[in-house]
Amino acid sequence: NPPYLCSKDGIFLRCPQVKESRSLWENPYSATTSWKPCAERNEKNFAHVPSENDTNGYILIHAEGGLNQQRIAICNAVAVAKILNATLILPILKQDQIWKDQTKFEDVFDVNHFIEYLKYDVLIVRDIPAWFPEKEELFTSI
Repeated sequence: NPPYLCSKDGIFLRCPQVKESRSLWENPYSATTSWKPCAERNEKNFAHVPSENDTNGYILIHAEGGLNQQRIAICNAVAVAKILNATLILPILKQDQIWKDQTKFEDVFDVNHFIEYLKYDVLIVRDIPAWFPEKEELFTSI
């Protein structure tokens, strides 16, 4: 007997057949079965990270907002640098206009760990290259 939702005046409304998953947490999409959590990183599985000589350019961000918004901006910058094969310059935490907070990236994050952990994903440098003529040209919003 197929399952029924309800019966009224002798008319049965049928439920559509639903294939039950073996597990609530089973991944139904086969395309993602090869994905691994970042915690299972293995350096031999990483693509080539550009050197400073073969980078597609530099990315510098001014992360603003609260700490969580800044964290998200930093994660996005790492992802964009990876996709564009660009070098990431250590992010600048924008000064809060109300509190006049002058906290720097290195005050909040362990810079050496940040660079070391991401070295197989993206090249990170501590500052704008010395050869760059005008630093003011970098500070545009999109």
